[in-house]
Amino acid sequence: PIHSPLSQLESFGMQTAVGDGNPTPVLMRVGGPSDRSGIQQATDTGAAGVLVPNVRSADDILKARRPTQFPPAGDRSLFGPMRRAPE
Repeated sequence: PIHSPLSQLESFGMQTAVGDGNPTPVLMRVGGPSDRSGIQQATDTGAAGVLVPNVRSADDILKARRPTQFPPAGDRSLFGPMRRAPE
């Protein structure tokens, strides 16, 4: 939805429609390496890939990749591991 008049919900609907009957992979463009929310939303909605503009270093690559993987490889979850409360 970056540089598009579509909302996140509309872009998800379009992605779902294309993906259901068509083998064409859907790629989503995000705001950049620090667009954690956009990267997570793209992967949550089933994008085959995420296009990340303005990558200028290896650190930018790592920053953009972390939200695509669950711990311990990344930090995709917004909540840390929590123990069950004692009864």
